[in-house]
Amino acid sequence: VVHGIRGFVFDSKTKVPVSGVVIHIHDIEHNVTTYRDGDFFRVLSPGVYDITAERVGYESETKRNIIVTNQSSTYVEFKLKSNDSYNSGPLASTIKEIYDQSKEFIRHRPLCLIS
Repeated sequence: VVHGIRGFVFDSKTKVPVSGVVIHIHDIEHNVTTYRDGDFFRVLSPGVYDITAERVGYESETKRNIIVTNQSSTYVEFKLKSNDSYNSGPLASTIKEIYDQSKEFIRHRPLCLIS
């Protein structure tokens, strides 16, 4: 049995899954990041944890005293509130433009296989 935490991160207003959210387990190194569909998984030893979800453009949210057992993974759901101060203005536009361009670059970059 694999134990740890699993869950989803949603936008609190639109209910749309949020990708690229950093899931930080307090006092543990090696954060995980949500996938395209807003889901995440992190193997953890049984214990009690405080877990924070954070992403640029959203207010961070912390869930406290999350119990992980050795029976199964514990489900944790975050509903992040959009932070309008990050989502507007010239800096936000520049960050979005750079992010969109880098996604496009990576998508069209040729794959090089080493044998």
